[in-house]
Amino acid sequence: MVMLVSTLHDPEGRMVEATKRLLGRLKDLYEGVAVVPTTTTSTELLAALAGAIVEPLEGSNGAVGIGRRHALRLGMRSGAPHMHYCDFDRILHWVGRYPSELAVAVEEIERHDYLMIGRTERAFATHPRVQVDTEGITNHAFSLWYGEPVDVVAGSCGVSRRAASLLLERSTAPTNATDTEWPAVVHLAGMDVGFIRTEGLEFETPDYFQDQIAAIGSLQAWLEKRSRPLTAWVSRTRLTLESLEALRAVENGR
Repeated sequence: MVMLVSTLHDPEGRMVEATKRLLGRLKDLYEGVAVVPTTTTSTELLAALAGAIVEPLEGSNGAVGIGRRHALRLGMRSGAPHMHYCDFDRILHWVGRYPSELAVAVEEIERHDYLMIGRTERAFATHPRVQVDTEGITNHAFSLWYGEPVDVVAGSCGVSRRAASLLLERSTAPTNATDTEWPAVVHLAGMDVGFIRTEGLEFETPDYFQDQIAAIGSLQAWLEKRSRPLTAWVSRTRLTLESLEALRAVENGR
């Protein structure tokens, strides 16, 4: 069986309706659901997570890597033999749009110590240009290191109990750089690592910003606006650097 473990940040409560509508489907699919929300996440959204394990992590200051490791701890605490880590906004989109594909992915998770879950070419192309360009660099560099083409920065992976134990011992990345750090740690430990591409990890964020999309006139215009600010390019480029530095740190044994 597989437990869903996730992190969540939504101060405005934009995921409330989707959570109310789709949480039951997630409960039916997984052995359990555990969520680590930021301390500023909407209280209405937290209430909508009834029946899930919900444990905010005080003092993390929203650091994604710290939250992801705590999500693994919740999975370990539950006794689950396998865990599916997925950013919460992404898993809501996936179960709502591609439920059959998600069910197949969950079955695949049980066959590996670590499953890199990436995107098809079409799904990857749905993201804003600022993500496509910078994540493309990370994926290309990781793929050269790993030895085959993979997409490791989609915010989703499968983890066995023994791999999770190893990651909680060795992972230190404070950011989304765990996307490269985690598979590298497990791979170099000689454990079984697999990879699949999915449609369901297409760009999920428009689901929660339909008001802004309507105001600007089209999805394309909204996507282009997200890639316009220099700050977006600085932030995404910094994450690319952090992700590759995390990979190098694992390779060098820290």
